[in-house]
Amino acid sequence: MELDLGVSASFTLGDLNQALDDYGHKHHKSDPKPFFMSRTSTGNGNGTSPVILDCLAPPTGSIWQIRSITMFGTDAFTTLKDSGGTNSIFAAMFVGDSLNLNLAGLKITGLAVPSTTYVPDTVMWCHPNENLIVQVGTVGSVLAAGVQVGVNIAIEEWRERDVSRMNGA
Repeated sequence: MELDLGVSASFTLGDLNQALDDYGHKHHKSDPKPFFMSRTSTGNGNGTSPVILDCLAPPTGSIWQIRSITMFGTDAFTTLKDSGGTNSIFAAMFVGDSLNLNLAGLKITGLAVPSTTYVPDTVMWCHPNENLIVQVGTVGSVLAAGVQVGVNIAIEEWRERDVSRMNGA
């Protein structure tokens, strides 16, 4: 009994390059990229207390990098005054619990209405357990009843695992 076995293989340099490119694309991790979005909140003055604009929190597993804050009133040009009509209204941005704002969560002060404030790269983050909040006015300097105010915050949303050390350090 005789067995004749033959094997033949042939490939070109182009085939080898293609195979290596396919392997590289499957196993190479590209640099993380954010999702660009904005959060907007509006409210009306009541003449007795500051207006709280709550832009909520990032979803679990994500983190927000704040890029800019645009404050607006009844239009894009008119400075808002307090209920007495004498003092300009200012706002402050916090991260934390919207029902319990405190100085530990204070991030930016002196936001005029209207205004746009650009935030430098990598300095302001909002984590999933923190709401992004703007308080407009303060005790003694509040908006008159019915006066509209709002905020539009430009955000980069990142996957938390892409930008966090995740080691508690």
